[in-house]
Amino acid sequence: MRSARTYVQLGMGAIFLLLLLLFIFHQTRGLLTGVSILIESPENGALLHEPLLTVKGTAKKVAFISLNGRQIFTDENGLFEESLLLAPGYTIITLSAEDTFKRTVQKQIEVVYAPENTLPVDGRTASSSPVVIVPAGTSTTLQQR
Repeated sequence: MRSARTYVQLGMGAIFLLLLLLFIFHQTRGLLTGVSILIESPENGALLHEPLLTVKGTAKKVAFISLNGRQIFTDENGLFEESLLLAPGYTIITLSAEDTFKRTVQKQIEVVYAPENTLPVDGRTASSSPVVIVPAGTSTTLQQR
C-alpha cells in the first residue's frame, strides 16, 4: 500500500507538469496563431474627396509587410502608417504580411476617390468639356459652340 507522501508527490508532479504545459502553450501561441493585420483607417468602401490617403493599422508577428507590393515597416509595437496618392475613381489597396514560417495573410480595402469638382451636380458630372460618344466607323467633325 502506498503512503500519503507518495500521493502528495504524484499530485505535485501532476500540477508541475500541468503548469509546464500551460507555460509552453502560452509562449508558443504566437507560433500557432500566425501573422495578423488590423487596418484602422481608411474604412472599407470609403468615399474620399482628398487625393492623399493615410493607411494606418497594426501588424502582429510579421517578418515582412507590403502595401500594394511595396515593402513598408512597422514600429516596435507593430503599428504602421503609410501615405498613398490616389487617382480619381475606384482603388483597391492591398496589404500583405508574412511571418518567419512563410505563412501569409492578405487584407484588401476598396475606396473611391471623387474630387470635389467631379461630384454629380443635378444628376450630371461637372466637367470643363462635353463628352461625345461616336459609333465606330463614323466620321464626325466637331464644332465649338
